[in-house]
Amino acid sequence: MRRIATLLAPLLALLLTACATADLEPVLLDATPPGPEESIIVVGASNEQYKYNFLPVSVKDGMAYGVYFSPGIQLAGWPREGYIVGRVKGGQTLAMHAIVGPNAKDGKIRAMIFCTGSRKMVFEVPKGKVIYIGDIHVRAQPSGFGAAYGSDYAAARRHIDGNYFHLAGRLEPWTFETLPGATETKCD
Repeated sequence: MRRIATLLAPLLALLLTACATADLEPVLLDATPPGPEESIIVVGASNEQYKYNFLPVSVKDGMAYGVYFSPGIQLAGWPREGYIVGRVKGGQTLAMHAIVGPNAKDGKIRAMIFCTGSRKMVFEVPKGKVIYIGDIHVRAQPSGFGAAYGSDYAAARRHIDGNYFHLAGRLEPWTFETLPGATETKCD
């Protein structure tokens, strides 16, 4: 049974990615500031060959529990010039769930999900703000991927101020936690 779950998890991640396309609202260079019920989030992502997916989660007892089908992926996309910039609904908790890209074993494109015990970026989305969450540094591994997290607010601010005219001067630093997910795949 565990083997079936391990095999189905990447398929589920791919299906969620495909279903999320309609929900994705990437921020264009001429973007207006966020409305009162949404925020614009900025995440540094050094590896532009990967598509990053963020899902709503609930946090309980130090674990991030995915809310996979309601309402689905809130932000998904490839970084542009090292950043993912997206407009999302405020008042929810999001976590990086999966990355779609080439794996280390054979270079084929696949969904890479967090292995059990891996820690994912988890953050609260406020309302009406432009926020910088942090940076994700991804490395492919034969059984999935690994992620390291960091922060370079000054670089993110330069990126937003230099590329998004209507958002210039609005970027605020935000915080994230790294929490283990409760529904991850066991990797060998």
